[in-house]
Amino acid sequence: MLKSLGFRRAVDARRDSHPKVQAYFQGRLDPHRSAQLSPLLDRFGDQLFDVMERTLDQMMALAPELGVSSTETSDVQAFMTGLFEKTGALPHDQDFEAFEEVVERFYTQPIYPFLEHSMFLHPVGLERLARVRQLVEGLSPTRLADVAVGPAAIFSALLETFPDAKGAAFDISPPCVAYARKVLARGGWDRRAEVTEADARELPVPAAAYDCVVATEVVEHVPNPEVLVGELARVLEPAGTLIVSVPLSLPWGAHLAVFGSQAEAEALFAEAFTLEAFETVPFEKGASLCFGRFQRKG
Repeated sequence: MLKSLGFRRAVDARRDSHPKVQAYFQGRLDPHRSAQLSPLLDRFGDQLFDVMERTLDQMMALAPELGVSSTETSDVQAFMTGLFEKTGALPHDQDFEAFEEVVERFYTQPIYPFLEHSMFLHPVGLERLARVRQLVEGLSPTRLADVAVGPAAIFSALLETFPDAKGAAFDISPPCVAYARKVLARGGWDRRAEVTEADARELPVPAAAYDCVVATEVVEHVPNPEVLVGELARVLEPAGTLIVSVPLSLPWGAHLAVFGSQAEAEALFAEAFTLEAFETVPFEKGASLCFGRFQRKG
C-alpha cells in the first residue's frame, strides 16, 4: 500500500514535466501496478518518467508514419485504447510449432513493434532496461550490437550511454527494422548506428565484429537456441561482453524454447562464454527473468 501511494504521488508531482505519462496513468494506475513500479523509481530516479515520456512520444509520433493511423494520436488514452485493440488481435494464445509461422503471424505485422515498445511502459520492460543498464556499468564498448532490436528502446538507451560507440542492430521483423530506424533518427543516433533485417541465427557480419553484444528476450523465440548462442559467440571478439535476458517458466505460444531453471539457462552459454554475473528476477504466476553478463572465451 505504501509503495502504491508513493508512486501515485511521484506521478502527480510530475504533472507538468511529463504530461503524457500523467495522461497515460489516468485510470490505469492501479495499486498493484504502482507497487511494481515503485522499486524501479528507486533505481531510475527521474529517468523512469523520462523513459516513459519518451516512449509514449515516440509511439504516438511514429504511428501514422508507419501506417497505424486509425487511432487518435493526439490523446494518450485514446491512442493506448486503440493500440490495445489492435495488438489484441494478434494470436497471443496460439501455440506455434514452426518459427516461420511465428514470423508470419507476429513479426511481419505492422502493429508488432508498437506492441514491443509498449512493454517499456510496464514493469517487465522497464525492469529489462534497468537490469541491462546495470550490467553494462564499467564497460566502454566501441563496437556495440543489439540482436533482435525490436523497437530500439534498449539499443537507443545504450547509444546514449556510450556516446563514442558505433552501433549495429538486427531484427527479423521488417516492421521492427523500419520502426527502429525511425526511433534512431528521431534521437540523432542514426549517425553512428544502423539497423539491418536479419535472422539472429545467421547475422550478415564477419566474425569478431563487436566488443559488446546485447540480446534480450530472443533465445527463447527460436527452436534451436544453441545455434543462436553460437552465432552470438561468432560475432563477438574474444574477451568481449555478452548481455542477455532469458525468461524462465514462461510457455507463451511464440516461445519455441522454454527454460525451466536458471541452471538450464546458464548451461546454454557455458561452452562459448564465461559467466560474470547472473540474476533471476521473479514475476507473476511463477515466471521470472534471468539477466546475465558473459565474457567470450578466447
